[in-house]
Amino acid sequence: MSDAGKLCATTVLAALTLLNAGCKSSITKDERNLSQIVQRLNTTAGKLSQDEADVRNFVDSKSSPVKVRGGAMTFITKNSWSPVNGHRHTYCTKTQSSGVEAEGFGVLADGSIPNLPQKWTLQVVGGSGSNGIQMQSDTKDCGGNAGFSVTISPIQSGDFYPNDLTLPSRKQNKRFLDKSCGDEDACERMTSLKIVSSGITYSCLDLDCSLYIGAP
Repeated sequence: MSDAGKLCATTVLAALTLLNAGCKSSITKDERNLSQIVQRLNTTAGKLSQDEADVRNFVDSKSSPVKVRGGAMTFITKNSWSPVNGHRHTYCTKTQSSGVEAEGFGVLADGSIPNLPQKWTLQVVGGSGSNGIQMQSDTKDCGGNAGFSVTISPIQSGDFYPNDLTLPSRKQNKRFLDKSCGDEDACERMTSLKIVSSGITYSCLDLDCSLYIGAP
């Protein structure tokens, strides 16, 4: 995806969030036009221009039940994040598999992360410290029945913002909070991914990385 396409897509997400919150007066004419492109793409079968395709792919890319996207890290699910009893600020959501795809981590090629066990533990860190979120997959759903799920929980001085981020096509979205910093841009962007089983850590290039988790 081109840098221009990413910029347009990021603008669309911001515009759609404001529109959904009823803040129509807070967005510019260009942002409104871009959000209308996305809405039109959802109802048209016509040929898309490259810019329109970039916008559509960014907003609704992949079919994974869970996405982890850099900027201020946001854990986005098509379903819901259910609190885990007895564990503070720990949440679970169902998935369709334990597969993980990664984008933007440099030496880790884009695509499926190789040699992951079905029950894995990953850690994503924001900023230059060790605060972040740990993710664990399970071969049972959140209720202990047959299926797949992913659990997220803070590590070190990490946490989640009290209010979920609203997005038009996703139900519930937990945002990473660095309680020791207070600067979203400096401390809450995804900067690294650690695969706990191997101890290998991958750096997020240009602070523009994504994880796609649980697609069939």
